[in-house]
Amino acid sequence: MLPMFIPFFYPFYIKKEHAKDLVKIQRRYVSITLIGSAIVLAIIQFAVSPKLFSLYREFNISVPFMTQISSTVSFCAIILLVVISTILLSKEPDYSELNEKLKKYKEGEMIRSKEIINTKKELIWFIPMFIVIGWIVLSVIQPIYNLTNTLK
Repeated sequence: MLPMFIPFFYPFYIKKEHAKDLVKIQRRYVSITLIGSAIVLAIIQFAVSPKLFSLYREFNISVPFMTQISSTVSFCAIILLVVISTILLSKEPDYSELNEKLKKYKEGEMIRSKEIINTKKELIWFIPMFIVIGWIVLSVIQPIYNLTNTLK
């Protein structure tokens, strides 16, 4: 269940005055995750892919289409992930939804963090990370597997 996942990253209860800080932390975690995905993609594409290309050339096997376009697609994806992360880190969050939720609480009152954090929005930001993982599987891992199968 998703609410059990959130306290791992966020405090369970916070004061009303710290709610905006919690939203900023949420955006920071999402940004760090996206930047991490971009770094992993860059390392795999620029360290592993060239070696994969040379192996295919060495064995005179045609390089799969996904692997051929992987450098271009990965470069565009890295730029996109870094731009999105930079925007999330530099742009001030919209607090209108949060302010509506906070109206029912008094100053200094403790609030459960899961009542403030928008978990659906957070999960949506993980979609690019899953797309990056799928791209790595299709463009690098599967061609390595295919190459080893042809060598048997």
